[in-house]
Amino acid sequence: MDHAHHAPAPIGYEALSALSFRKVTGKERASLLQLLTTTRKEGLLFLMEHGERDDLVSPQGSTVEAFDPQQSELLLAYSADALFEQQLENAGVMLIVELDEGILQLEFEAVVREQVNGENSLRCRLPDALLLIQRRQARRVPVGAGVQFSSAILNAYGGESVTVEDLSDLGIGLMIQGEPKLEAGMVLSDCHLTLSELGQVDLQVMVKGVSVEKEGAGHSVMMVGALFVGLAASTRALIQRYTFQCDLEARKRMDVLDNLMNSSVVAGEPVVKPRY
Repeated sequence: MDHAHHAPAPIGYEALSALSFRKVTGKERASLLQLLTTTRKEGLLFLMEHGERDDLVSPQGSTVEAFDPQQSELLLAYSADALFEQQLENAGVMLIVELDEGILQLEFEAVVREQVNGENSLRCRLPDALLLIQRRQARRVPVGAGVQFSSAILNAYGGESVTVEDLSDLGIGLMIQGEPKLEAGMVLSDCHLTLSELGQVDLQVMVKGVSVEKEGAGHSVMMVGALFVGLAASTRALIQRYTFQCDLEARKRMDVLDNLMNSSVVAGEPVVKPRY
């Protein structure tokens, strides 16, 4: 099998803000796995060590040959070099496949090697949830201290202090000190969003995702993703204007950094090197 020209490339860190990540379970999980089998889409097979992807060993091409819903197993056909085969003895694998629905990521802690129709195959026990990576309808833009968020309801639920991590015209990402009693589907109807130099807007948000991260000395931080509810057109336009400005400033900073990394100093003046 030759998969080299069709397999999806790993996702770069610069693309993360344009993507959404969600776990897929139940009927949607089963339908995506069946789709992998019927379309025989080619993907990349990575080795995993202690739950982390091993990027020191080159990924190999792979296709899904069969899906057994009763045993919850996949049969993967793959082509591997000698190093991959050697490292596979004591490692799990990660399969990344690009579908029309998004990029599907599957992690297998243990695999069994087989020969099927003269080809190398791996029988893999499926996890309960798959990771589906999709492009966002609106790009999230990281923001700094110029954006403030407040809500009396959030404070009443136990939110000690709130930092806005990122913003789009569809929603907002928040980092909250403590562990407020929030869960997906809850609506905060009394929110105030202050945008530096543009003023304050009143809005409602619906919680879409919550995760808690433990810090030192018993402190906790909650990461919350929320969607705007019933956002007025004028408010959406104001947020779009602000996020556009933030994105533009970030790109300018990256251009300056890129120029510095591709320059040399001659008589005290930076001179940009030609790029090929």
